[in-house]
Order: sequence, then structure tokens, then C-alpha cells
Amino acid sequence: MKVHRSNRAEALAERLAEVVAAPLDGPFAGQVVLVHSSGMGRWLSMEIAQKLGVCAGLEFPFPAAFLRKAVALLAGAGAREAQEAAAWESRRLIWPVLTALTENLDRPEMAPLKRYLENETSGRRAIEIASRLADAFDQYLSYRPELVLEWGTGADAGAKGQEFQPFLWRELLRARGSRHFAALAAQA
Repeated sequence: MKVHRSNRAEALAERLAEVVAAPLDGPFAGQVVLVHSSGMGRWLSMEIAQKLGVCAGLEFPFPAAFLRKAVALLAGAGAREAQEAAAWESRRLIWPVLTALTENLDRPEMAPLKRYLENETSGRRAIEIASRLADAFDQYLSYRPELVLEWGTGADAGAKGQEFQPFLWRELLRARGSRHFAALAAQA
């Protein structure tokens, strides 16, 4: 890994073009450039193509996606396990969270959410809550892995006043399995 620093994106793009211009070990070898947004990845690929005539063999993942892939490899996870772990990303969790939420609204743990969703007929609030919970669970996997691992054992740690979170987490574990980023990181 090489780190290049500058306060100008154009200067960094120029340096990146020089780095990726060097021949690789094989015809199918690729290079990875971490980016903070899709737009940055597109801009970099256009800058490189303009300087070199073509931009090929480069991957522009977000840091979280790169980290998850690296952890899966370190944990010895195969393609199937890595795919199962990817199923826990926020955008893929919304509908499973919504399903677990709506199927369990009568549970005592779900009382705060049931009150919030009372008299809601359009379903927008339920989707909004599912989306926010999916984002929170995704963040917990990366930044509070010990919390979700503990929830998986049946504990409700860190959920004072929001007991629905560990309950929904365990429902997701039952439905999706336990091969998520926090479990792979602990294994690695």
C-alpha cells in the first residue's frame, strides 16, 4: 500500500495515473483505489483515461466494502460466506428489517415502535423506521461489533429503552444466519 498526500485532487489524480501506468504481474491482475464516493471513482477513472488513453483493471470500492472483503479473506471465508456477510449491508437489510418489524409488532419489546406506527396507513413510517434500523445495524457491525455479538447470545446490553433493537437483531440472525461482518472480524 502506498499513501500519497496533496491538498489538490488534480495532483493526486496525476500521481495515481503514474502509479497505475506501471505494468502489473499478469494480464488479469487489478488494482484497488479506495474512494469516498461513486462520483470520486468516476472522476478518477476519467482523469486516468484522459492521461493514459484508457482506464482498465481498476476497482474503486468504498473503504467499508474493502475492509469487509479483506476481513472475509483473513477469516478464511469462502465466496459463499463473503456473500452471506454482504447480505448484512444496510441497503440489503431494509426489507428483512421491515419484515421482522411488521411480523413482531405485538411483542412487548416492540411497544415503542408499535406506538409510533399506530394509525399509520400508508406504510411510509414503517419503511422509514426499517431503513433507519438497517443503517444503525450496519453501523453497529463496523463500529460496535461487540454489541451485536452480545445481542446474538441473547443479552440486551446497551439497549436501555430500546429493547426492540436486540430483539430485531436476533430475528434477523434467525432469518439470515450469523455470518456477518462482526462475526467474521472476530474470527479473523
